[in-house]
Order: sequence, then structure tokens, then C-alpha cells
Amino acid sequence: MKSPLAPAWPDLDVLVLAAGQSQRLREILGDRPKPLIDVWGEPVLVRNLRWLAGHGVRRVWLNLHYGAAAIQAALGDGSELGLRIHYSYERELLGTAGAARALAGLWRRWLLVVYGDSLLNFDLSRFLNLSMSSAAETAWLTVFEPGVNPVTAIAGSALLADAEHRLLGFQETRNRAAGPGDRIAAGVYCLPAAWISALPENYPLDFGQHVFPLWLEQNKALKIYPVEGYCLGMDTPDTYRQALELIREQNLLLA
Repeated sequence: MKSPLAPAWPDLDVLVLAAGQSQRLREILGDRPKPLIDVWGEPVLVRNLRWLAGHGVRRVWLNLHYGAAAIQAALGDGSELGLRIHYSYERELLGTAGAARALAGLWRRWLLVVYGDSLLNFDLSRFLNLSMSSAAETAWLTVFEPGVNPVTAIAGSALLADAEHRLLGFQETRNRAAGPGDRIAAGVYCLPAAWISALPENYPLDFGQHVFPLWLEQNKALKIYPVEGYCLGMDTPDTYRQALELIREQNLLLA
């Protein structure tokens, strides 16, 4: 059993979102929850947690819903990964931001939110050093760019920003594949904890649909951070197969 080391980020708390079910992946997952989808012999959630630990994270919270017992059985207390894992079970799904709001009393100065079911790899330490050193309170959203980063086919919202990387708004890409020039959220946010505590307790509450538009209306400072790495979404059988092929072709797990 490995004991968690001292945290490299004493003012940071980490929430890994792991409540997803994903009906579209039933043929691949069977009864397993989406965060336990296999990526070349290991669940994507385990790979992401090891990535966090490798950048000095020592304590994480996971929100759970579908397949909660299977995730807890796979991870235990986290000590094998050099982490201390705490779990928050949701009887009803609270939404991506709702999961953070429900635990707001636990957060210290900063909250790192990580979507646990997409495969992630970039210099997290560099991102945290930048985001937590802001003179003014700022929310930072990581983004990737199709044509620049290895990505799977994805549709959603492109984040619009100015030359100083200040977030201006969102542009729907649901009727087309995201392409070069689009900046797509990579599912890792560093947020001022006080902003989370101030959110309404209305559930479900989603970051992209509710929270980020609200903060823009309130003229809060939101900035984007283009990652030098990858975020591989695996939301359908096709994108799952694309992810595995990209990993094999580009040796991404060795990067």
C-alpha cells in the first residue's frame, strides 16, 4: 500500500467527475460505468487519477451515481495510486457544476474540476502555476484545438476568446464537426472556490449550460488555456475506436 505524499498544492482541492453512465456506449461497457471504460488494459479513470498524482495532487473527491460500487471497488481509498480518495454519492444526478456546489463547504481557495471519463495528458503543473498565481480572481478553462492536438471527432460548443485569452462566449458546433480554429473545452477547470459557494443550489447545474454563461453575465474574469497535449473524448463507439487508434498510432500513452 502506497501512502499519499505531501500535497504540492496546499490551497487546491480536486473534484473528478465520475457519475456518468453513457447509454451510447452500452455495447462496449456492458454494465460498467463510463469512467471504467478500458483504454489499452486500464480504465480511463485510473489513468487520469495517476496523471493527477504525477503532478502533485494528493487528495481528490469523486462524485458517483451509476455504477458507484464498481468504481469504489476499482479504486478503494486511492492509496495504490498515491492518492486519498473521498466519494460523494448522488441519488439524483446534480450536474457537472452541481456536484461541485453540493460540496462547496469543503473547498479551500481553488477548485480543480476534472472530467474523469476523457483521457487527459498535458502539463497540469504549468496550468496550475499559471491559474493560481493570477493577481485577480479568475476562472481558467483548458481548451484543445482540432488540427493542433490529437482529438477524436467531437461536437459541442467552441469557446470564443480574444487575443488575451479572455473568454467571450460560446459557439454551437452541434451541426458540424469541430475543426481547425475551434477551441473546445478540454474538461479541466481551475476555479475560485468562493465562486462555487456563491452558486445557487438549483440542480441539475451544468458548467457549460448554466455556470459559465452566468459568470460572463456577472462580468467575472474567465480565461482559456490552450493545452499542449491531448483530451480524447470517448462518447460513442466510433469515438472510442478513434481514441484507441490515435493512441496506438501516435504512442500517446508513452508521451
